[in-house]
Amino acid sequence: HSLFTLNENGDIVPVKCGELKKGDVIVVAKALPKSENNYKTFVLSSLPEFSEFLLIKNGDEWFIKAPHSNGNGVLPNKIVLNEDIGFLAGIWLSDGSYDKNSVLFSVIGKGFDEYLYSILAKLGLKWNIAPDKVTLRINSLPFKIFLQNTLQLKGYSNTKFIPQIFFDAPD
Repeated sequence: HSLFTLNENGDIVPVKCGELKKGDVIVVAKALPKSENNYKTFVLSSLPEFSEFLLIKNGDEWFIKAPHSNGNGVLPNKIVLNEDIGFLAGIWLSDGSYDKNSVLFSVIGKGFDEYLYSILAKLGLKWNIAPDKVTLRINSLPFKIFLQNTLQLKGYSNTKFIPQIFFDAPD
């Protein structure tokens, strides 16, 4: 991971943690900027990334369904940006990835499996454990698009970052 320091000209430059020496200056932000978007609830059917998805009703709740999907391709139409969604984002940032239509979390056995399962159940998501017994696969294109496009959780292990939306999240 990189931090920021001052070079000999007084410019702010990135520096790898392993390159820091005793006495080096570490630059920190005094405040984080707020964007104009302070989301609390996402209505997925109103977002452009879900324009091709079907809106279906089950009981009193509305869901987004991927076209041509089996029952695993659904997600609640309204999702609140709360501690549970923040937890899922943290799991993805630490040990998550994507494949074609799925979200993968390589975190099984790290002490919070039951909490993770309860969040996925609240969202109506089904999962399975890969043969490696470490990776949990959620085969849901809407969930993948929600994380990747709506929440902006992108990148690989060396390029992942915390998206602005989380800095603007309600307390």
